[in-house]
Amino acid sequence: MKPIANVKSVRKKPKRPRGLGIRYSDINVQKRIEVYNFSMEKVKEMISKNELNLHELSRIIMRNYGVYVSPVTIRDWILYKRHPLRNPQLNPIIRAPRRPPDPQIIPTTLGLLYSDLHHCISFNTLVFVLTTPYEAFARSVAALYQGYGYVSVMPVLCENLPTWKLHIYLDKESWSKMLTVPPSSLSREEKRTFLARVIDGDGWLSPSYKRNKLSFYIGIATSYINKARLFSELFQEFGYHPIITSRPPRAHYIYGRKIKQKRRAYILMLCRRGDVIDFLRNVKFIHPMREVRRKWALKMIDNGVDVEGAKKIWHYLFQVERTARLYSKLKSALILSKRRDIFDIIEDLKEKYAESVRLLRQLREELMF
Repeated sequence: MKPIANVKSVRKKPKRPRGLGIRYSDINVQKRIEVYNFSMEKVKEMISKNELNLHELSRIIMRNYGVYVSPVTIRDWILYKRHPLRNPQLNPIIRAPRRPPDPQIIPTTLGLLYSDLHHCISFNTLVFVLTTPYEAFARSVAALYQGYGYVSVMPVLCENLPTWKLHIYLDKESWSKMLTVPPSSLSREEKRTFLARVIDGDGWLSPSYKRNKLSFYIGIATSYINKARLFSELFQEFGYHPIITSRPPRAHYIYGRKIKQKRRAYILMLCRRGDVIDFLRNVKFIHPMREVRRKWALKMIDNGVDVEGAKKIWHYLFQVERTARLYSKLKSALILSKRRDIFDIIEDLKEKYAESVRLLRQLREELMF
């Protein structure tokens, strides 16, 4: 008799059901949604009769469509509201062979990671996640990484707030090394790109009208003093003069819910007129509205627009951004309404969007005259 130490345990593979038809994951997008809608109708009928049986429902789907759907998948549809939304028109999925990062993408990635981009590791995959109310911003970032791996943009509901989520799936081995690159080791132009991407995520550009003279300032908000000091040091390398201020935690109300910040906010500001103009002339933003504001700021400075004219133009740009944000949220909510009951949120967004469009048209008429 052989000793137990030499006996190899053999793990049996799970058996697949006999007569298994086409797998659900192998059918096209439209067929998946059709099967899903059929399944939800059958679920309602079974619940009304108090006869819900997931295995029986799986067999019904097989008889009607010749497609095998696991009872576990049906359970996830019912309990976790998971929907097979993979329509290329609404959620374009870009697949590309995974490859290492190019040198020009490193400062952009680092800048986004220091602001709105988050990352996690799953087995051999490095996942970047970006959540934003602006669909255009999510798609602009997705366009930068579509040649490096798997990219997906989809609408989600976050704290009862319709928004957009970007997922980027990259090769862990080659991309994880990039996460340890210190921004101080970048070249001079790469540091400009790094700071521009930080502003894309957590920064803003605003006008100042002190002493009846038009100027602009750049701000970056963060909850970590070390980040603010790092950004300040990088700005100082260009001969700029940033300042750092702080403010206590604030409370925000979103659809009746009070959300209170837990940490102090540290705000880095670049206020000197020459510093701001020089920085804006040497960078480009990937956030659509940040780039529009940058171009208009330089245009107003070059043309010598007076304070009153600048106020009207900037108020109009503010309303354009607000309207674009509401449209993006409304589009997300309308897509999500196919699988979730968010009628109240949609009606609220429709009212706000209609009011925003009305005000935008009014401001446009004032500018034209």
